Amino acid sequence: MKTIFSQVRDFLLKPFRENLEVMLILCLLVGAADGYFWTIHAIGKPEISPAFGAYMFIHSAVLTYGIVLLLGLFRDTAQKCIRCIVYILGFINLCIDTGVHVIMKCGFISDFVAIIMGTNTNETKEFLGMYINSDMILFIALVSLIAIGIHLLFKKKRIYPSIRFAATCVSLILLSSLLLIARKSKNWDGVFLMKIVTCLKYKPTPDLHEFSKTYNLTTNSSLPTDVVLILGESLNKSHMSIYGYDKKTTPLLDSLNCTGRLFPFDGVKSSGIGTIPAFRFMMTSMTREDEEMDWNKKFFLTDIIKSAGYDIRWISNQASAGIHDNIVARFAELSDSVIWCGTKFVGPSKTDLDEVVLEPTQSRLSGSGEHRFTVVHLCGNHENFRSRYSSDFERFSVEDYTTKPEGQRQILSEYDNSVVYNDWIVTSIMGMMDGHDAVVFYLPDHSLDIFDSSDDYAGHARGNDPTSIAAGKNIPFLIYLTNKFSEGHPELEERLKSSLHNDFESENLTYAIMDVLGLDFVGDRQGAVKQYSLLSQDNQ
Repeated sequence: MKTIFSQVRDFLLKPFRENLEVMLILCLLVGAADGYFWTIHAIGKPEISPAFGAYMFIHSAVLTYGIVLLLGLFRDTAQKCIRCIVYILGFINLCIDTGVHVIMKCGFISDFVAIIMGTNTNETKEFLGMYINSDMILFIALVSLIAIGIHLLFKKKRIYPSIRFAATCVSLILLSSLLLIARKSKNWDGVFLMKIVTCLKYKPTPDLHEFSKTYNLTTNSSLPTDVVLILGESLNKSHMSIYGYDKKTTPLLDSLNCTGRLFPFDGVKSSGIGTIPAFRFMMTSMTREDEEMDWNKKFFLTDIIKSAGYDIRWISNQASAGIHDNIVARFAELSDSVIWCGTKFVGPSKTDLDEVVLEPTQSRLSGSGEHRFTVVHLCGNHENFRSRYSSDFERFSVEDYTTKPEGQRQILSEYDNSVVYNDWIVTSIMGMMDGHDAVVFYLPDHSLDIFDSSDDYAGHARGNDPTSIAAGKNIPFLIYLTNKFSEGHPELEERLKSSLHNDFESENLTYAIMDVLGLDFVGDRQGAVKQYSLLSQDNQ
């Protein structure tokens, strides 16, 4: 009769005796991409250890063993069905890991779930169409072929005892590294089963009306009749001539800057490198020190503006819906009215250029006596860059970038042309305000890494690369005062001029807007505007 020890031993060794094929194939599917690409990423980067690739592969091997161990509890048909499901999930994992490594040059992080859930179908198609390349396809195909080869070897019973013994020994060595998991548990987000857990833990954006509040405010000046907040998308200020770029990408803003009524701030950074985190920071009082789960418990910019007596209208050329939800749409719904311009989705099927927002923005100015706060949300410089401007704005071509590597020239020309078009849109909206008592704010949610961190990457900033993160936060921030408003607020002009080089993050956007409008809180929050505003030296 077997002892308890021998029963436990036999159970723990069961995966090697009965399901070694499944364990090897699954380990390959869930660990190959992390193991290989993390090792490649470490080349020339002292902040990443080459051993990290092996470490991540060990993570996958340990979890694979656990899955196969549980698989042994099932028999016959049930085991075959579960094995098939596990293989499918493993292949999906391989595609995801290969994608994030090849495209973003980093591993899976929980923020990707929020990005995916807040992205509509056409945006996803556009993203994949722009970034899927031969490297991804070849790697996935190679790993798949190796997995098929393992299956065929086992099926034809050509696994010799020595090979089986070697595979068992290697697996046991990997399992003996279990203590590494406890030491570096922070990396679990990127491991096979934890991706599923992360997805299951994801919570859709709630109806933000449930968290809206009214605030007691004071004002030390007459409020402007019109306030416009233009929200751009994916604009890197290093590609704007108004910020010193060597190509004339913002000729209209350059001219407007000469009037003395446009204020381009050069020390502003986005608090997030993606739309979802960036919007949470911009539209609430959430800071980077706060727990992510508490963002909807903070005060909202829209609530502050409503409490000041403004009617809010949100005019958008962005998407009104995502795969699961769209955090931007939830904030838009807090407005008194919303206009979704053009077709519903952002993506290849959306042919609407940002000029579709101009007519409803102009119409907003009709009437008198009402205090109007208008949010204009643009597609801006979102990928695919060529779809963000009309042929009339093709100012640059590949011939203008002969000093750049050949692989960069097309992307650079298209991105810079999208900046030229954005320059026209933004100045057109600012021009509409002339003759009105108005203030216009402009900033994008985040920037892009346009070959800033490496010669072969242009896209959303990569979260594991400091240079890429810096590029992804490198946003412009402009404030425009009309003559009518400026004449009554000479002291504000002086404060704006003296603040042009202040360091500031978009998480404090609400305080900056309140300060320009002359608003402050009553009660416990009194003084917060002075502390956190862009115009205040207290925040330096």
